[in-house]
Amino acid sequence: MDLAIKFLKENEIETVYSKGLGYNTNQELAELSLSPYTYYSLARKANQSAPEVDAIFIICGSSPALKVISSLEKDLGKPVVSSCSTALYGVLKLLCIKERIDQYGRLLALLD
Repeated sequence: MDLAIKFLKENEIETVYSKGLGYNTNQELAELSLSPYTYYSLARKANQSAPEVDAIFIICGSSPALKVISSLEKDLGKPVVSSCSTALYGVLKLLCIKERIDQYGRLLALLD
């Protein structure tokens, strides 16, 4: 997680709050088969700890966080993105695919 925070800082994105699960690799997390609610709960706690932030970013390529992004955005009233949603957005943009995807948050709904 430290590398991700360093990357964000180098790209002028301030990290106000971070909370990890104590695992170092996506493989370790994938083997746990954590529920999407785990990520929902962590994001809600992050918002409670830093309600002034503009957005929530969930870092973990192997997480099921994509499934709860729309619910989090409705509940928190701010954008929520994950490693998966940003990677998918980037790939679709590179491929010039502009079909809007509504069920995974605001970012993927911007494709049209």
